[in-house]
Amino acid sequence: MLSRSAEKPRKPAPLEKKPLTVRIRTCYTFRDLMPKAPQTAPPRQFSLFPESARLQRIDPETNCWRFYRLTLQDDLFGGTVLVRSWGRLGTTGQERRERFGDPVAAQKELVRWVRVKQRRGYREDMNG
Repeated sequence: MLSRSAEKPRKPAPLEKKPLTVRIRTCYTFRDLMPKAPQTAPPRQFSLFPESARLQRIDPETNCWRFYRLTLQDDLFGGTVLVRSWGRLGTTGQERRERFGDPVAAQKELVRWVRVKQRRGYREDMNG
């Protein structure tokens, strides 16, 4: 028998080879989320049947700086809502909503309000 010191050193058992998996944490900055190319607005197409109108009345002599906005929106019940908002320029103003079951009736009401406001000195807002 060989003494312990004379014994051959044991080789460790071969290890199983496991695939190496690396987790990479991605860190996004605000610039990464921004679009790369500037996006341009689609060309403005004028509608025969307007769905919105933006009117302004500006008269510095009488200190009158007013806006009037009309929009048609669909509601959850299948009808159409005419949203009228008005007030002094630079403020949020007031808002009133009228519900119509028929979109044609809402369209006619929008056109009627535009005519009424134009008679009172409101003009179309060319800025937006």
